[in-house]
Amino acid sequence: MDKNTTLMDFGSPTYWINQNSPSTLSFYGLHDTVVPLSQKKILNSVLTKNEVYNESYEFNGNHLSWEKEPNSTFVINKIVQFIKNVDKKINALISQSVFLS
Repeated sequence: MDKNTTLMDFGSPTYWINQNSPSTLSFYGLHDTVVPLSQKKILNSVLTKNEVYNESYEFNGNHLSWEKEPNSTFVINKIVQFIKNVDKKINALISQSVFLS
């Protein structure tokens, strides 16, 4: 860790993001006191700046409300769609590299 880096920065997910970071899916409860909704904009901004594919969604509830209906169905559907989207992007990159070879 750089001596000018604070522990708060070091512990933040945004500290570790770079262009090699994996595609990222995140969910935020509108009434979450653990990870406030304000973090969504911060994380998305850094991911986008580093050209990392990302999706984020909000649901009604707090930090643990994702496991209750109707949120659980919403979250599962978004995860499935995210995986499909990432798969399409990977296949497109593979196709491009084949044609470039």
